[in-house]
Amino acid sequence: MKLTGGQAILQLHPSRRCNLSCRHCCSLSGPGVDAALPLALLQQVTREAAGLGYRVVGVSGGEPLLYPELPSLLRTAKGAGMRTTVTTNGMLLTERRLSELVPLTDVLAISLDGHPDSHNRLHGNPRAFGVLDRRMKAVERSGIPCAFITTLTLENLAELEFVVAYAQAHGAGGVQVHPLEPEGAALDNLAECVPDAREFVFAIVEGARLSQRYGIPVQVDLAHRAALLRHPEAFLALAPDPPRPLSSWQGTWLGTWKAVVPRPSTGTRRSTGRPVGRAVSPRRRADLRARLRAGRRSCGPGRRRTAPAPADTPSAAAGG
Repeated sequence: MKLTGGQAILQLHPSRRCNLSCRHCCSLSGPGVDAALPLALLQQVTREAAGLGYRVVGVSGGEPLLYPELPSLLRTAKGAGMRTTVTTNGMLLTERRLSELVPLTDVLAISLDGHPDSHNRLHGNPRAFGVLDRRMKAVERSGIPCAFITTLTLENLAELEFVVAYAQAHGAGGVQVHPLEPEGAALDNLAECVPDAREFVFAIVEGARLSQRYGIPVQVDLAHRAALLRHPEAFLALAPDPPRPLSSWQGTWLGTWKAVVPRPSTGTRRSTGRPVGRAVSPRRRADLRARLRAGRRSCGPGRRRTAPAPADTPSAAAGG
């Protein structure tokens, strides 16, 4: 087995436990979710991935800082010669936790989704931004290189400048813009806020403008279909069969290999008593997807899009 691209990334989601219940969470993580993968399994996967040529481990979740064995997992990755990233909502970045991460983390990726009020609303906690903001002084003192990740919806592109300016003010190395995906909690809460092709184009232009203005990289996780067809090695770990259509490549190993805690279909959240991981009915899921494909979606009072997406426009890139 031989990798076709440059740096393949191993994405690990060791636990679905989180201190927040984000409205856009694709993994349905939350305070009452205890599902986790054993450390031994994650260490085995990490070593095997390193042997296959993977050079970067990205640890997310859930909130990875709630995974007790996070330092041991990162230590295994570093011992295998891999670079490490940790994606966090930032609320738990205390001096003690940062001291543990300093020798083991190459990049700290912090979620920031728009203005403070928007961030709090999307993350389901009125204190989310305030706590993150207070933690940033300790992050800067730690010396760990950091970057910010923000979610692009149909209604928040105008808030991207706030995110980029905040990142630059705190010495971040860049901003990653990832389009909202209609999966997990977002399928229930925000399916009609998934950005369309027009918003994708605006995001690319705005990202370039802000990168130039603030002097830091702004990566928008989008790729043109034509580019994917011309250069499949950029996102596939194994070479595809050229005559096969793009849709058939879903069965091929991707450049981002994920080990994810499976989502249950039943259960309740201990903190609120609301169902966790409940399955969306096939009928509702089909209806939402049909509306997304047709471009008929509304996001907020009085806002409705009716124009269908052009045939050959940018689409959300695999991985992130």
